Amino acid sequence: MLKKTLIALSMAMTTVLVSTSPALADHNLRIVNAGSQAVETINISGINQRMWGPDLLGNNFLFPGQTVNFTIREGCLEDVRVIYRNGHVLTRGSFDTCRYDLRLNY
Repeated sequence: MLKKTLIALSMAMTTVLVSTSPALADHNLRIVNAGSQAVETINISGINQRMWGPDLLGNNFLFPGQTVNFTIREGCLEDVRVIYRNGHVLTRGSFDTCRYDLRLNY
């Protein structure tokens, strides 16, 4: 009987710990255009999603030498797609937005 009670108590405590764990905090992703081509579109989505997120640049461009910062509200591993003004596409799958800045060299 005591063993069953301890198991039930242990399971209840695990549920409480999981449900009260803090949510992943928002974090910043810095993208640096260190290349020679202007960037027209930047999309970020969760890894292996079928659809890309919205164009984060909107009507703007990221010109060579410029830097832009975005707040990421999801997890750390994200797929990132960059489309340059000349149509060149760069995709970085499972990019760790918590640990690294994205430096573009095209």
